[in-house]
Amino acid sequence: MATIKPVLQAQMYVTEIGRIQYYTDPSQATHVKMAAVKGEPFGTATPQGSIDMLIVNTAAQELLHNLPIGQKLNVYFEVVEE
Repeated sequence: MATIKPVLQAQMYVTEIGRIQYYTDPSQATHVKMAAVKGEPFGTATPQGSIDMLIVNTAAQELLHNLPIGQKLNVYFEVVEE
């Protein structure tokens, strides 16, 4: 029987996005900041939170860099079993 891994879901929205120089790579990286959505059903369960990421993966940069400020995203956290 397969074990079901617990997953936490949160809803975030983009607050800042931009390109910056990444020190180990001559190309640019994407810097993204997100905050927790305060509306229901997530506002009661997760009233405050933030994510700050520096992304150098080209495919992920293309996806995130084109999002407008305020765009909502579902974020899933899954336990990593080692």
